[in-house]
Amino acid sequence: MKVLLITPEIAPYSRASSLAETAAGLPKALRGLGHQVTVVSPLYEAIDPNAHTLARRLSTIDVELGGETYACAVYDGRTTGGVDLVFLGNEQFGDEPETADDAQTRRRALLFGQAAAEIARTREPTCDVVHAFGFQAALSLPIAKAKRTPLGAVLSLFQTDRLGRFEPGELEALAPPAVVSDALSGTDPTTLLSAGILAADRVVAGSPGLAAALVDGSMAADLGEALRARGDRLTGIIDGVDGAVYNPVVDPNLTARFDPADTSGKDECKGALQYELGLPIRPDTPLLAVKAEDGQGGVAEVLKGLLRNDVQVALAIPDGPDAALGDLVDSHDEQVKCINAADEGAVHRLFGGADLFWAPTEGAEPGQGVGGLHLAAQRYGALPIVARTGPPGETVVDCDAHLETGTGFLYDDDRAAMLSALQRALAAYANTDAFEALRRRAMRHDTSWERAARRFEHVYRSVTE
Repeated sequence: MKVLLITPEIAPYSRASSLAETAAGLPKALRGLGHQVTVVSPLYEAIDPNAHTLARRLSTIDVELGGETYACAVYDGRTTGGVDLVFLGNEQFGDEPETADDAQTRRRALLFGQAAAEIARTREPTCDVVHAFGFQAALSLPIAKAKRTPLGAVLSLFQTDRLGRFEPGELEALAPPAVVSDALSGTDPTTLLSAGILAADRVVAGSPGLAAALVDGSMAADLGEALRARGDRLTGIIDGVDGAVYNPVVDPNLTARFDPADTSGKDECKGALQYELGLPIRPDTPLLAVKAEDGQGGVAEVLKGLLRNDVQVALAIPDGPDAALGDLVDSHDEQVKCINAADEGAVHRLFGGADLFWAPTEGAEPGQGVGGLHLAAQRYGALPIVARTGPPGETVVDCDAHLETGTGFLYDDDRAAMLSALQRALAAYANTDAFEALRRRAMRHDTSWERAARRFEHVYRSVTE
């Protein structure tokens, strides 16, 4: 099949969330299954076309908004895996991707959706399926289907609390062209995501459990009837992990290589990480990696309780700690350190040296915020500790008391349960032989993109037959 994927971000070119990794991993896996895949994304100002060997076309794509015409430059490229890339450039897209559902992002989405739909209409050879990701790409589906039939349309939901909802009078002030107004006319309230849902032949959520919660209305009630009307066409597919990106056997960021058959190199990686972070080099002390986000004061509170134990903690934070986490680092300098989560090499070294990985989701909608990082950490033998609800909980099997089954540690999403699960993980680490067997078992678990890609392949066939 010929598949066109439309996304507001794609690693390594642009990244604002875990969607960037999904938009990179899925097309690569689909290409491996023999499909012809093209990815369309904005060319943000931070992307250097020359550095990525992107070729600019002589022609542009003109889109309208507010009575003005915006010319979008078109750049072509190709990944080493054989995936075709199309980048659309205009200064209105800004310097880098944004995930906020604000007026500026919605305006960008109106421009990007029109331009991407034009690629779907004119791309040769003609695509069989258009697959859009999130509210910023959702508008491309109704516009593309209006311009060209037959065309299979698939929408992946991402961060379902961000719908692209227009404030009263906002859309009218933007004075969109008729093709945009028509696409949004059937939504109530007026949201970009609802327009995509209504146009899609199939809608994909981040996991089967998340799909069920969306259909019964226990989550994302604001999607209203748009989603429930598509209940029979909604499915849940869990993302995979790109084995070429996250692989401790060949990872150049690691001090030593290791695999499930021989994990001895992980001890060396742990010592190197402790040295890099300025932690005491103590091989027998469990090292916990934490994906920390600003505003999660509850995480700091839980860690205060945990630090009464013999444990070291490495906080992966993109922009430095907030006040609560900063105070924690200052008061426990011998136990807690920070790394820059935006540094990919540092994250790989973190996974390589850590024994455990905690992905808190306090205050976040299940299925959001942690992406597939817990599965990437698991490939490196850093056992995941995640909430029972949402996609992470659907990919990790809770360990039994004797560590004879399971791949990680699950908890109910409250602070007491978080602390209990973390303490249970530390107790498991103290059982050296059983923990090592657990680590090897978890590392062998298949978390590859191929399994997810085959499920997407089935979805694509269902909308083209």
